[in-house]
Amino acid sequence: MKGFSIMLLFIAALDGIATFTANINKRDQNAVDIRDFHWPGDADWMRKIPDENFLFFIDAVVDILPQNFTNQFKKCHSTVFYGGDVKTIHINPKLVNVVLERTSTKNVTIEGGRFYQLERLQCSETHLKSVPENINQLKKLKYLILTHNLIETVQLDLLNGLDNLIGILLYGNYIKHIYSHGLVSLPSLTSFHLQNNQMKHLDVCSWSMPSLFELLLAGNKLTHFAINHFSGLKRVTMARNPINCAWENSLLLKDKSDIKFEDGLSCDKESEGVFVLDCPSNFDSRLAVIEQTVLNNSQQFAAINKKIQNIEELLKNLSGKVIEQRNVSNDIIEAFYRSEIERTSQTKRNT
Repeated sequence: MKGFSIMLLFIAALDGIATFTANINKRDQNAVDIRDFHWPGDADWMRKIPDENFLFFIDAVVDILPQNFTNQFKKCHSTVFYGGDVKTIHINPKLVNVVLERTSTKNVTIEGGRFYQLERLQCSETHLKSVPENINQLKKLKYLILTHNLIETVQLDLLNGLDNLIGILLYGNYIKHIYSHGLVSLPSLTSFHLQNNQMKHLDVCSWSMPSLFELLLAGNKLTHFAINHFSGLKRVTMARNPINCAWENSLLLKDKSDIKFEDGLSCDKESEGVFVLDCPSNFDSRLAVIEQTVLNNSQQFAAINKKIQNIEELLKNLSGKVIEQRNVSNDIIEAFYRSEIERTSQTKRNT
C-alpha cells in the first residue's frame, strides 16, 4: 500500500453517512491522514486504518480517548490531533510522540506506576489550565511543549525526575507564578521558553539546571532576576519587561559579554525595588533556613506555652470550684449531724 495514495471510505452503521476518511500521506508514506474521526462512534471501523508509524487526526471529535486507543496498531508510535474537539486524552505508554494542536483539550491523563516511552508531549492552543498531573512519570521525556494555553501557575519541582528533559516551552500562557517546594533538578535542560506571560517575579535560586543555554523571558512584567545563577547561560531575551535600571547597570558593569541579549537590553526608569544578580550563597541559604526554622519553632513553643498557661488557669479555677463544693458539702453534713443530735436529745427527754 506504500508508494501511492489510497482512499478508505467508511460508512457508519449508525446514521448511514460517511464519517471519516483515511489517506496515506503523500509526503510521508509512513503516515496516515484521518479526517473527521469520531470516538467512540467510529471504533468498529478503526481496524480498516493502515498500520503506520504516524496517525494524523484532523478535526477529530473525541470526548475521552482511552489509553488503549492505538494498541491495535503495532507500528504506530506517534499520534497527532490537529483541530477538532478532543476534550480528554489518556497517554498510551508505548507512544513516543503525542501532539495536540488547536484542539479543545482540557485534560491530559498520565497514570502513576507506568513505564512510558513518551519523548515529546505537545499541547498547543488547547484549553489546559495546568501542567498535567504525574508528569514526572514520563522518564524519557525530552520536550514538554505547552504553548498558548490557559496556565496561570507552575509548580516546577513536579518535573523532578525528568533527567532527559531538554526543552520546556510555556510561552503564550497567563503564567503569574512559577514556584517550588524545594530544589528543582533538571540536569539536561538547555532551553526554557517563558516569553509572553504575566510574571512579575522569577525566583530561580532553587533551580539546578547546569546545562541551561537559553532563557527566553520577553513580554513579561519582570524587573530583574538572579542571572548569575546560571553559569552556562548564553542566550536571553528580556524585551517588553519593566527592567530595573540598577539591575541593568550592574549587569553591564559585570561585563556579561558571554550572554547575548538577542532583543537588546533597556530599562524602565520608573521601575523600583530590590534587585539581585546573584543568589545567596549555600551558607547564607542554610543559615536562612535555620533561622526560619528557629523562628517557626519559637512561635510554636510560644503557642504551646500559652495553651499550657490557659490549661493551668482552667485547672486553678476548677480546683477552686472543687474546694468550694467540698466546703458546701461539709457544711451540709455538719448541719445534718447537728440536727440528728438534737432530734435524739429531744426523743430522750420525751421518754
